[in-house]
Amino acid sequence: MKLAAPPIPQRTNLALAGLVLVTALAMLWLGSRLPLPGMLAIGFLFSYLLLTNYALLHEATHDMLHSNRRINWLVGMVLGWQFILFEHGFTRQVIARLATLPRVRAQPDVLA
Repeated sequence: MKLAAPPIPQRTNLALAGLVLVTALAMLWLGSRLPLPGMLAIGFLFSYLLLTNYALLHEATHDMLHSNRRINWLVGMVLGWQFILFEHGFTRQVIARLATLPRVRAQPDVLA
């Protein structure tokens, strides 16, 4: 017997995405105005902030960030803009997912 999937926490995801975006921009601005020790500290915190950004981006690639596909796509694109610096945006993430997921497991319930 399969259990029903829990509902997508849409408000939480949108709030986190907005918070990550604003905080990342603030950290980039602040880091550019601090001396080297402060810049390194901001850079360290920024790297952990981008882990949250990547987790949200990953949810968007699986259409699990928001139940409305347009909102999911839009938020995924905005989250992906922060990874353009690393040549890894939302579209590239979606293409990689579509290309690799069918090849990951031979049976759909291997890990179930």
